[in-house]
Amino acid sequence: MSAIISKIKLAEELDCSTRHLERLMKEGLPFIPFGERAKRFDLDSVKNWLKSREVCLSGKTKRGAGMQKFASMDNAYTEYCRQARAKRQQKARKPNSENH
Repeated sequence: MSAIISKIKLAEELDCSTRHLERLMKEGLPFIPFGERAKRFDLDSVKNWLKSREVCLSGKTKRGAGMQKFASMDNAYTEYCRQARAKRQQKARKPNSENH
């Protein structure tokens, strides 16, 4: 059985603010109503929800829902991330011709 925890404990577990958790709840973070205003969180459900929303470092590709495993190095998703990162690094290294 997974742990059912409060918003404060979840914020500590995820190393974020309770305000950030409130924003995530508006986006669909799973919670359990507890009384009139309080909410509790199933830690495993929250972690699975966060993994399903994992975004590529390029910011352009979103992992599909239900993908629980991290992408391996030979995966096309990861290859796209590497290529996007390489392009950003090349742009950052180019000297600005106007300054020279």
